[in-house]
Amino acid sequence: IKVIGKYGIEVGDKCYAAGKIGKQTDKKTGAEVEYIQNPAYCTSVHSALNAIRKRMQMDALKNIDGGLEKSAEKMIEKIKF
Repeated sequence: IKVIGKYGIEVGDKCYAAGKIGKQTDKKTGAEVEYIQNPAYCTSVHSALNAIRKRMQMDALKNIDGGLEKSAEKMIEKIKF
């Protein structure tokens, strides 16, 4: 299930796998298939959506160059009183 952008949920028999959607080539058929990279295994759709939210936050913070001060300042500037 594609949730937002490059993130999704895969429904299994006993749990949900949530995370980034990756692509790989099936060795038998040669077809390109999608899968969840480094999945977070969850027991409900609600917890799977929370796992995706956390993963999105981590990915956004991972790409910040410099300290959080500049990012926090930019966010504060956008707040309208």
